[in-house]
Amino acid sequence: MMILSFLFFYFFSMDESKTRIFPKDYTIEWVDSTHWWTPTVYDIEQAEELIKSDIKKRLKKPKTALEADLSAALKREKLETYYRQCVGLIDSSGNQIVWVNFICSTQIHRYPDWQDKMISVRGGGACYFNLKVNLTNHEVYDLIVNGPR
Repeated sequence: MMILSFLFFYFFSMDESKTRIFPKDYTIEWVDSTHWWTPTVYDIEQAEELIKSDIKKRLKKPKTALEADLSAALKREKLETYYRQCVGLIDSSGNQIVWVNFICSTQIHRYPDWQDKMISVRGGGACYFNLKVNLTNHEVYDLIVNGPR
């Protein structure tokens, strides 16, 4: 059992140097929610597994031009190399939602304060995207990929 726990932690633990979990008292004007919560590392790891599965499906058959751009970008730069900003929301049905903002590693140098404030970028293509993960229902939704520069 100890070996299985180690393997799970080794293969599925998040890279904390590339992930910022914002506390529940950090609010974002452009995210529609009146209730916030602070996700744990375990919550983010659950979200990551759902995201990986969802992105894998989207890459096989992109439905929009922006999803196709994301697919092409993730062939150049793997999802694991993106930096993440995570915020916990509670929707009107009481579901726990993790909103994840992704920033590619080649652009993170532009945002030295990325761990202190949420990054909002116009343009920039698939180097910037965000989505929501419903941890209660185990679904990924509201994928938004930035438009071209």
